[in-house]
Amino acid sequence: MAKLNQGDVFPALPVNLLYGGEAVTTDLFTEPKTVIWALRYIGCTVCR
Repeated sequence: MAKLNQGDVFPALPVNLLYGGEAVTTDLFTEPKTVIWALRYIGCTVCR
């Protein structure tokens, strides 16, 4: 898995918002504060 470097750009991914339907991640970063919550599988060796 590649490491993050300073200056890397977050990809434009489609997401489902809790109260706002569907959006693209680049649209979310126009707000002053954004929380990204990702669910993961506990047994995943990459996530540990």
